[in-house]
Amino acid sequence: IIYKESMVIAKVNEVEISNEEVAQEVKNIIAQHQNNFTPEQIEAAKPKIRQQAVEATINKYLLNFEVSKQDIQVPSEHVEQEFDAIVKRFPSQNAFEDQLKQVGITENQIKADLEQQLKVDNLVRSHIKGLGLTLTAEEISKFFDDNPDNFKMPERISASHILFKVDPDASNDLKAQKRLELSGLLGKIEKGAEFSNLASQHSECPSKEKGGDLGFFDRGKMVKPFEDAAFKMKVGDVSEIVETKFGYHIIKLTDRKAAETASFDEVKEQISQHLVAGKEQDAFVQYVETLRKATKIEYGPEV
Repeated sequence: IIYKESMVIAKVNEVEISNEEVAQEVKNIIAQHQNNFTPEQIEAAKPKIRQQAVEATINKYLLNFEVSKQDIQVPSEHVEQEFDAIVKRFPSQNAFEDQLKQVGITENQIKADLEQQLKVDNLVRSHIKGLGLTLTAEEISKFFDDNPDNFKMPERISASHILFKVDPDASNDLKAQKRLELSGLLGKIEKGAEFSNLASQHSECPSKEKGGDLGFFDRGKMVKPFEDAAFKMKVGDVSEIVETKFGYHIIKLTDRKAAETASFDEVKEQISQHLVAGKEQDAFVQYVETLRKATKIEYGPEV
């Protein structure tokens, strides 16, 4: 099916939803999931994604109608705060403005979208607050007892490293040079030089800002040659040179934690947040369903 931008996909209270709006929502959904799926998987799921996009767009209209009906307002300073937060994600003001030009939108459009989203957030938050949702100690305890596997923590290690980046396709001469340079640092460490100082001075990984510290990680989080070497080490050990697709590493194991099961006291707050979020999500779904039942929704022939 070829969808024209002007094609009416659905009507909500006689207000038309165009294919252009649905197509944008399809892009939003794909952007949220593209790191978790291959391009082939995403392509195969396109029909399902499009249907999700149609329903999401309809829901957006329903909530916007309710915002207008209840005359929900938000202070302009809240909008400015959200806008400033977006700008700060960019390296500079110029980088932000360049991005706006690339996608073809203005600052005023962004602020208008932010204002509407904040109004919807206030609408939903007010509705959920009015429900008086509660969470009992028994519910938290039951979730802990019913889901023991959720609270098992695998063996974890903490390590630091010094990385010399080398492309896998680099010449043998360059590889040999890099290994030789890193061997020189290894020799200094063996003679008592401080690992973190050398990492800060010479490593080509962002972790150099923390003396090469990578923090705690479990199996499956690092590339296999690095992981295999690190998990075989004893705390305090420094490895020989380890080669990965990123280049050459020297690894220092700084700590190790055995596999364990978290106690109830350690995770009860986490469980509470999880259960509250679940109840609020269920309440939101029910709220939208109530709005749908009270609204005239018509679907176009291509939906």
